[in-house]
Amino acid sequence: MKTIKIIVLIACTCWILNCLAANTKCLETQNPVKVDLYLYFWPTGINGDVSAYKHSAHTNITFDDILSNLRMGATGAIKVTKNNWFIFNDAIYMDVAPDVKETLPHDIQVNAKLDNRVLADLLAIGYQWQTTVPWNLFAGVRYFYGRVKLDATAALGPFQEKASVVQSDNWLIPTIGGDVDLPICRQLSFDVIADVGAVSHNFNWELIPAFFWQFNNNFSVAAGYRLLDVYHHENDFKLATLIHGPIIGAKITF
Repeated sequence: MKTIKIIVLIACTCWILNCLAANTKCLETQNPVKVDLYLYFWPTGINGDVSAYKHSAHTNITFDDILSNLRMGATGAIKVTKNNWFIFNDAIYMDVAPDVKETLPHDIQVNAKLDNRVLADLLAIGYQWQTTVPWNLFAGVRYFYGRVKLDATAALGPFQEKASVVQSDNWLIPTIGGDVDLPICRQLSFDVIADVGAVSHNFNWELIPAFFWQFNNNFSVAAGYRLLDVYHHENDFKLATLIHGPIIGAKITF
């Protein structure tokens, strides 16, 4: 079932891109296709609760801790625009392994090692209005994959109880959102992106306020803040975390 969901998501992306390519000429100057590539660094803090089966742990990673606990991370997005329509894909991958407090089934708290992996990918289609204050609306689906591994040892008198569990799950959430671009001066603008998604046992919202400084028609840099709140509780797996932190990056336009 998990493989089928991934295949369907990839197939939808390829079909939409193929439709855009089949109905446009890249060399046409009147209605060209524009491609925006976003690359950014996101040192995050993670606050919340995770659980696998009957084991739970609280995560509280600050900005100072993320580099020492982060084993791998990747973020990026691509936006393809034709006339006023666009398709947008945003991907986040995070693999962190902090020391946490784990609650064993007997309500005993012990020191533990948490292996937490999160993949989030948003695929959306939208329409933009080129007014004095440009803005757009979009709708799509966000795919999540979460994996939790907890390792701990509790001393119970002369005995020791070891806990080591691994649990993963993936889910899809219909998502709607919008983007407002507020011009400040010729080169500087303030951009706000917000979206929300909900389905049974799942809810998430996201907010990204950022400043963009445009050097030319093809390159600009960005600085802002990103918050992604995720709640999922199903199949003995719980992920309820707020992922947040400053973003620094660049936008390249082709």
